[in-house]
Amino acid sequence: MKYREGKGSSWGQCRNILVGFLLVTGATEAAEQVVAVQSSTANASVGEIVQATITYDTATPQDPTLTGIGLRLHWNSNLLEFQQLTNVLSTSLSAQNQPEADIANYDGDANTDTFIHLAWADINNSWPNAGTSPVNLFIAEFLTPAGAVGSSPLNVSVSSTAAGYTFAGTPAAVAVDCTGSYIDIRARTFQTGENISCTSTGSLSLGPYVEQQTNSNLQVTANTGITITGPMSIKTGATFAAIHGGP
Repeated sequence: MKYREGKGSSWGQCRNILVGFLLVTGATEAAEQVVAVQSSTANASVGEIVQATITYDTATPQDPTLTGIGLRLHWNSNLLEFQQLTNVLSTSLSAQNQPEADIANYDGDANTDTFIHLAWADINNSWPNAGTSPVNLFIAEFLTPAGAVGSSPLNVSVSSTAAGYTFAGTPAAVAVDCTGSYIDIRARTFQTGENISCTSTGSLSLGPYVEQQTNSNLQVTANTGITITGPMSIKTGATFAAIHGGP
């Protein structure tokens, strides 16, 4: 005598429950705290200000009410000179340290040597609860120093995550080149004793926001000609040197 499997049978009900459970558990992905780096430029010139905006979100599921996160932003200090942090999310901010050498290589990238650490912690399990997502955590501002040539990663690593969540980071990179078909040096105040030199294979301009300090000195040498009309511009193949020799 064969056992007939009916819709109302106990085996049929158990099997349906089991299959449903397997489907649900099989489709479940790890919950993530997602941090992304967005650079204001992918290609920077010497003397340019570069801003890295750090954003935060959650995924599978999206949850704006967690306990917080601790993270590090990493960069190459030979190519990006740290200036300041701005627009730091103040909600439950528990740590905001100064840049330090990445001796432990937290991001696993030998091309970075410095990081800055920030953390947010909320015992009420309601962070960041900003109402919109993704949330801007902070902006890191860098200057490309004289003679810097190469590409600096902008990586993120974590020191802590919310319980039950893994970390997913999206890095960025900034290429710094002092030689190119077009170089724009802007938003710069030349410091005492500072020297900047670049060779342009196309056009090189200084301005419109560059400021010269008292007794500063701008020297220009060119092998194909010089044009000065307001902001300084130099023709193809020229060499630009900025020297501040004042007090």
